[in-house]
Amino acid sequence: MAGFGAGVSGFAVGDRVGVAWLRRTDGTCAYCLRGAENLCPRSEYTGWDADGGYAEYTTVPAAFAHRLPAGLADVALAPLLCAGIIGYRALRRSSLPPDGRLGLYGFGGSAHLCAQVALAEGATVHVLTRGEAARRLSRSRAST
Repeated sequence: MAGFGAGVSGFAVGDRVGVAWLRRTDGTCAYCLRGAENLCPRSEYTGWDADGGYAEYTTVPAAFAHRLPAGLADVALAPLLCAGIIGYRALRRSSLPPDGRLGLYGFGGSAHLCAQVALAEGATVHVLTRGEAARRLSRSRAST
């Protein structure tokens, strides 16, 4: 059964949304107030504090529901709700200037997605990692 809680606006029944790993914060602590909600001591997480990571239906505070674009498969969008959000947030907090240089230490899912965004924005990306598979991936066309 689809529906909304009291006071929810901006969504309609049938909208395609995703829920990221970070699914709720208190919004009042010092971390939340300075934009570091990922450090909130009362945060809750999808798949840890609440079911929903692989569910067909779930509930989430409206502020943590992310509208998903049409035309892209769920399997293509799913990584963006975890590793993608982590990498994107880190990239934005780095204040990388246009056509700047970005150094990534390690090359897991978050760094891989972060590198793709940075490259698309014209940055030069340097990857430092010890794993051979990660080195190959960082050099492949899949990373550009």
